[in-house]
Amino acid sequence: MKKHVFILSLFVIVFAACSYHQGKERRNIVAPPKVHRKYESKCDEKKVVEKDKLQETRKLQSLVEKDTNWYGHYEYYMQASDYPPIFVSYELEISPDSCIFTGNGQMTYFRILCTVSKKNENHLKLCYLASLGENNSLPLSNAEKVTVVELYRYNGKYYLKSPYIINKKGKNNVKVKCEKQQ
Repeated sequence: MKKHVFILSLFVIVFAACSYHQGKERRNIVAPPKVHRKYESKCDEKKVVEKDKLQETRKLQSLVEKDTNWYGHYEYYMQASDYPPIFVSYELEISPDSCIFTGNGQMTYFRILCTVSKKNENHLKLCYLASLGENNSLPLSNAEKVTVVELYRYNGKYYLKSPYIINKKGKNNVKVKCEKQQ
């Protein structure tokens, strides 16, 4: 019995000494002042498009893109495995008044407004214009005119290429076949 009491009291002494030293280290640390924010955001607040600015941007987009053959909804769905189901869906919506690139799935979420920077009859290059949400997983908060996605057309089939789209082999910035819906 005395042996157990001795071990228990030794444990209490060691615990108290460790707690004292940890507390001393904490007291010596100068903490920076806390900034209180109602909502934390990964993206720059200036880049989030307000609803009234979206109308102006859509008008600019319609002036840039006049080829109606590119208008439509493009989808690429990637499921890497059956168990556990790892999936990511990428969508590109091109209409007369906007161009929106979206990613949703495993550790991926973004919704951004794009603008056409280069086009020919078989290739469309889309650049970042603004974020349409506060929780984008893309590191584009301070970047304008960065190419986010390219759309290719070959023999009636469509392909997306982007540094943010990953194919089933885990590679990015390669062409992946997508489905076009009107």
